[in-house]
Order: sequence, then structure tokens, then C-alpha cells
Amino acid sequence: MKRTRKEKFIDIIAYVIIFGVYESIKYIPLQLDMVISKILGNIFYYMAPSLREKIMYNLKIVFENNLSKDIKNIEFLTKKIISETFLNIFEFSYWTTKTTEELEKVIEIQGMDILEKIKKQKKPVIAISGHNGNFIIMLAYLAIKNKNFSWIERTANNIYLAEFMRRLQKNREIDSISKINMKEAIIIAQKWLRKGNILALLIDQHSGEGVEVNLLGKKVFAPIGVEILARKFDCSVIGVFIYRTHRFRHRIIIEGPYPVQRTKDLKKDTVFNTQMFYNRIEKYVLLHPEQWFTWLHKRFRH
Repeated sequence: MKRTRKEKFIDIIAYVIIFGVYESIKYIPLQLDMVISKILGNIFYYMAPSLREKIMYNLKIVFENNLSKDIKNIEFLTKKIISETFLNIFEFSYWTTKTTEELEKVIEIQGMDILEKIKKQKKPVIAISGHNGNFIIMLAYLAIKNKNFSWIERTANNIYLAEFMRRLQKNREIDSISKINMKEAIIIAQKWLRKGNILALLIDQHSGEGVEVNLLGKKVFAPIGVEILARKFDCSVIGVFIYRTHRFRHRIIIEGPYPVQRTKDLKKDTVFNTQMFYNRIEKYVLLHPEQWFTWLHKRFRH
């Protein structure tokens, strides 16, 4: 999509800020990252009204009947969500300066035996996930540890940031599949799966061409790419999720394989399986709602 002059200007400003953070991180004590993120979260809460309203809109829809029980202060949670986004940027910038051995000291993995067992079967695997926690670190870390692991990502509209992220991935010898050209991405993904590799798909955002399922008590449309690819290539389906446990400490959860339903009724299976995947995503959203990046998108639509 062609960018307007105003959008291009904003893209440049955003790139300068994020690149500045990346270059400055080596000089900033790690202990200050949460403080700075909180300050930036509060600033952007007031300076970015469209973002603020989008987050609050999603929160109010989900928690409209349980505000006193689950979310005591929508404003506080909105600031926290924005702050967590900045914290993710700080962490990722810091992460790119560390060796794999150093990262293993701050990343706990639960369920690695599941991944190892599936890899021995030499069957293609689809790993479902959502935009929970610092999902970028999770995907990159799993790709470093497993050369047969990749994922389909939505390339940033900001061409400067997209190129910046591509360079960072290249430095780590990581190669994801960009869906800027969806037809080409599907071809690459199918070739990847035919080789018996692992493909991660983040499926928690809106898809107008998907199926209707429940998420956080609301009806939403969910993408069905997992179901199509898993059925076509007889893939095992697992889940990979991450959440922050402390300052720059994360827990990656690998679970499954899920008991996917396979009958002659494709439509029924698609709804059943997609709902099962969304139930797993919902679990981790509720575990740490402030760490769900999808609040920043228009997820719940009437």
C-alpha cells in the first residue's frame, strides 16, 4: 500500500526513535528499562489518542461486565499495555547484543522435550501462537535453537523499520517468511513444510475471511491458515507461547501436540480446531493481559 507524505514523515520519525533506542541501549543500565518504559507509556497515553482509544475500546468490550473484578482501572491497564510495548523494544534491542549462551540464562523453556520428540518424527509441524509477551524474542530464540524453525510475519508498513528488522535477523542468521506478498509467502511456507520443518503462525488477530469463534467471551473472526496447511501436509500442531516473569526474564511454553479433529466435514473441523487453538491463546492472554500486543489492534468488531 502506497504511503502518504504524512505517513512517510511519521515513518522516518518512528525509525529515528527506535534506532536511537537500539543504539543507546548499551549505555543505559538495564535496571532503568522498566522505569523508562513506564515514562514513555504515560507520555504516549496522552500524545497518541487514537492508540489510547483503540486499546480502551478493546478492554471495555471484553471486560464490560467484570470491570470491578478483573480490571479495576482501564486507564491504568492501558498505560501498562503501552509501557509493555516499549519494554519489548528495549528488551529486543538488548537481546541483539547477547550471545545465545547469555540468553539461555534469562529464558526458561517448558516443554522442549515436546519439540525434540516431534522433530524426531520428521513430520512437518505448525506451531500456533499469539502476540503475547515478547513474541519476537520467542520466535527468534526458537529459530536460533532450531534451524528448522521459521514463521510467517507481517512486515512493518514502515519500510525503514522493516529493513532495520531484516538486518537484525540477518545478523543472527534468522530467516522468517514475510507476508508482504501473501501469494509468495504461501508458496515459500508450503515448500518449508514439505521439508518436514516447523512453521509458526500467529493467529490471534482479525481475519475477515476466517471463521467465527469465541475469544474472551466475544465472537471474533479467526484466520484458518493453520487448518488448511495442517490438513494438506498432515502436520502436527503445537502451541508456543511466552510471557515475561521478571525484568528481562521470560518463560517459553511449548505444548501439544493438540488433538486436532479430522473428519469428512471440513467446515466443522475448521471451526472446532480453530476454537481449540483460540482457547489456548485466551489462557495466556488472561494470565498476563497487559502483555497482549493485540490490544493495540482493532480486534473486537461489531
